[in-house]
Amino acid sequence: EKIRLRRLLARKRSRKCRKKLSDEEKDARKKQIREQKRAQYQNMSDEKKEARKKQARELKKAKYHQLSQEELEVKRKQAREQKRVWFLSLSEEELEVKRKLAREQKKAQYHKMSDEQKEAMRRKFREQKKTQQMRAEETELC
Repeated sequence: EKIRLRRLLARKRSRKCRKKLSDEEKDARKKQIREQKRAQYQNMSDEKKEARKKQARELKKAKYHQLSQEELEVKRKQAREQKRVWFLSLSEEELEVKRKLAREQKKAQYHKMSDEQKEAMRRKFREQKKTQQMRAEETELC
C-alpha cells in the first residue's frame, strides 16, 4: 500500500513539473515534436504519403459540404480577402514571375488540348474580342 501511494505521489509530482514548463520550454517541446513528425513523414513511402494527402482532401471536402450556404459565402469572402492581401504584398519582380509562370502553364495546357477544344477556345476568344469592341464603341458614342 505504501509503495502504491509513493508511486502515485511521484506520478502527481512529475505531472506538476510538466505543467510548470516555461513558454520557451513548451515552444522547444512543440518544435521537437514537429521535427519528429516531419522526419517520420519523410521516411514514409510515397504510397503512404499519397494516401495521407488523399484522406486529408476527403476530410476537407466533407467538412466543406457540411457548411451552410451563409458559412460558405463567409469562407469564400475570407479566402478572396486573404488572396487580395497576399497579392498586394508581392513585389513587382514576384508579380512578373507569377505572370510568366501563368503564361507558361496556359501554353502547356493549350498544347495538350485536342484540335476541337483549340477551335472552341479560338471561337470564344473571338467572341470576347467582339463584345469588348462593341462596348468600347458604345462608350465612345455616349
